[in-house]
Amino acid sequence: MGSPVNAARPIRQASRVDVRWLLEVLALGLIYFLTARLGLLMAIPGGHITPVWPPSGIALAALLVRGQRLWPGIWLGSFAANILDFYGSPANLATELAVSATYGMGASFTALWGTQLLRRFVDKRNPLERVPDVCAFMLLGGAVSCLVSATIGVTTLDLAGYAPWSGYGQAWLTWWLGILEACLLWRLSYWFGAALIIEWPRRAGWSC
Repeated sequence: MGSPVNAARPIRQASRVDVRWLLEVLALGLIYFLTARLGLLMAIPGGHITPVWPPSGIALAALLVRGQRLWPGIWLGSFAANILDFYGSPANLATELAVSATYGMGASFTALWGTQLLRRFVDKRNPLERVPDVCAFMLLGGAVSCLVSATIGVTTLDLAGYAPWSGYGQAWLTWWLGILEACLLWRLSYWFGAALIIEWPRRAGWSC
């Protein structure tokens, strides 16, 4: 039989890992919340659609560097930011909670999908070194991955009665362009910074 000390060691190590994960999730949630509130300040009057959405690029960068296990932080930050934005609206609390929760899922799916696409099709060591990788990075990490959030977000707004179905196309385009603009800006700046700070995470992979 092993000693009690050796048996307890894996438990302590697992506990430390869980605490670290929780702190990282909460930190990402807070950063997402603050940048989301900043983006919502620029929302179209009378609506919940903003032409610029800064946290989208931060979310993808976090999952690429620290791993997809941090996605709950994206959901928490998005949920908190949107439930606060809906405060005082004529809708009932259940509707506000449902819409905010769905927004959080859309934001999480967008970052997760973008991470998967970049891992599969873009050079892991330096995605800005070759022209094909740069194009794939901007297309997959921006234009394609942002389709998820725009579709989920605008559809949810219309189903909840916050926006008319007649304006679905324009609202969807505004949402998608807003996320796309922020995605490209934040993701390009992220990679230039990552090259200096962490030397393209572990040189061979995206996460720690």
